[in-house]
Amino acid sequence: MSLTNQNRISQKDAKKHKKALNKHLSEFFKLLDSKPQPSNDKVRAEFIRHEAEWRMYCTQHRLNAHVAELFNANVSLEWERKYTRQPQTPMLNATPK
Repeated sequence: MSLTNQNRISQKDAKKHKKALNKHLSEFFKLLDSKPQPSNDKVRAEFIRHEAEWRMYCTQHRLNAHVAELFNANVSLEWERKYTRQPQTPMLNATPK
């Protein structure tokens, strides 16, 4: 098999794996954004479920440990972006010196 064919196959697989990860992420964030707000126990249970399903997917497709951590990393980054960071407001009536 030529290098070009191997590369094409790996890009195809990468798209498939990214799609599977995005499915888990979108379902989890849909729950977080739902109204009324879900309980902490519900959020925790769904996080654990999606993380376990993603790790199982990674094991079944022989993906490495770094890939298995992508669900956690994406949730962590998005959580910080959406729920932890305070929006920065411009200082009113501030004059530069």
